[in-house]
Amino acid sequence: MAQRKGAIRWRQAVLLSVTAAAAAGCTPSVMVLRTKPAELSIKAKQIAVLRFGGMDGQQLNQDLTVAISQAMQADGTTPVFTLVDRQSLGKVMQEQQLAGTGMIDENKALQLSKLLPAAALIIGNAGSRADGQVQREWETCSRYVNGRSENYRCLHETRTVTVNYSAFLKIVDATTGQVLAPSALRCTNRASTYAYDREPDDIDVGALVDSCRHNVVTQFMHRIAPYQVRERVYLVKTDSSLPTLAAGNLAAKRSDWDDATAEYTKAVARADDPSSKIEPNARAEAHYALGVAEAFRGQYDEGIAQMESALRILEKVGDTNDDWSEMLGRVRQWRSDAKKLQDQEKPQAPAGS
Repeated sequence: MAQRKGAIRWRQAVLLSVTAAAAAGCTPSVMVLRTKPAELSIKAKQIAVLRFGGMDGQQLNQDLTVAISQAMQADGTTPVFTLVDRQSLGKVMQEQQLAGTGMIDENKALQLSKLLPAAALIIGNAGSRADGQVQREWETCSRYVNGRSENYRCLHETRTVTVNYSAFLKIVDATTGQVLAPSALRCTNRASTYAYDREPDDIDVGALVDSCRHNVVTQFMHRIAPYQVRERVYLVKTDSSLPTLAAGNLAAKRSDWDDATAEYTKAVARADDPSSKIEPNARAEAHYALGVAEAFRGQYDEGIAQMESALRILEKVGDTNDDWSEMLGRVRQWRSDAKKLQDQEKPQAPAGS
């Protein structure tokens, strides 16, 4: 069953909260929550969720409406969308004699759009199918009789239910009628119970459907709104020649990235001082650590530059670090995501502008 992750506010699309995880002798690391941009850039911010068709259309409509109303920008406080309230929507549909006509298609949606304060309309349908089966197999079991163990033939029964859920959702531009985000969304859930010499317990089919519906809502919300992902980020091992690396790691583990940056900057200054005679690997660690901290502060260009310096130092001594190279690629992606988030947060331009 899909589980909902808690929301944590972020600055600069990186993180304000981390969970430190470091075992003795292992590279220290932090778990971070990062905000990713929506998969699609939907400029329309005023949205009306129209009635869905299908046997699960009404419930999906309700759950999706709640999710859209709770969707927030990367700052954690600004709503992504403004919803047309259900009372106004129901009144308009009643006046247009659409209250009981089944699924709303694009033509009906455009008809409604002229009467609603919405820049986009969501239409669609949803349904599920549950298939069940019971498998029976004779086995050899054991039991105690008069204090002695004996074998006997027993019937092992397994009940399995599979739910296949599908939804097709569209966002329709209220002005042009263009379909902005056609989405065919699917989910499969399966559960089993078993018993010996009796009927297996019943399976809660409704719970399987609810879980799939939540999964479908999550899929669709990832398409149209920013969402969070959890990532593990590795820091650096401490080095006795650069004591401020340890101080920087401690600051990082308590999510104080300004303090971490200050400590790592001291480490870089000492490492780059020829009179300190710091080993190349330690110099590289200082630059990498500073790059990570700068990226966490949203200073992506500086972070990338420091991480590239770290890899060049290793290259000069014939060494590499695949984890650092992978992290550099992720920070570049963070920078790209931050730019995309900023673009998605811009309000929709007035028609004809």
